[in-house]
Amino acid sequence: LGGGINISGHLNTWGKDSLKAGFTWGEGLGSLMGEWGGNDGLVIYNNGVGFSSYLGETWGVHAGYTHFWTDQLRSSATIGYAAVTNNSNAALAAFGPALANIFFDKHHFSVEANLMWSPVPKVDLGIEYVYFQRNTNAFTAIGWSGEGHDNRVSVESVFHF
Repeated sequence: LGGGINISGHLNTWGKDSLKAGFTWGEGLGSLMGEWGGNDGLVIYNNGVGFSSYLGETWGVHAGYTHFWTDQLRSSATIGYAAVTNNSNAALAAFGPALANIFFDKHHFSVEANLMWSPVPKVDLGIEYVYFQRNTNAFTAIGWSGEGHDNRVSVESVFHF
């Protein structure tokens, strides 16, 4: 059985601006820790003895600031980091030596910045940039770097009902 804790909050600064931060820790939280889709846990068959389970321990922190340029225009910038502790023996038993580490994240880091416009009440239009770095336990001996980067720009529209 997995579970965890999340502590987060915000501090109002000037006008409608705010500083936000949070900390999360738990076991079996992999897919709940953002975009990286880390492992929630493994169920392992133990050579005729039966099944056992393993939950990875995960923790993460994030901080961000939202600034209102006008009543209709605002920006946010956020930074985040998350790490997972994997049991390499559990991975070895589940996947064998060739695949034991390639699926398991060690940590990831992200930076996000956006610009949001609310032209009328209950409508938000925006654009966002995201940089994401993921590090895994991939085998460097066979040419896999174990590290990946992602840069993306997305647009969004939110209609509040």
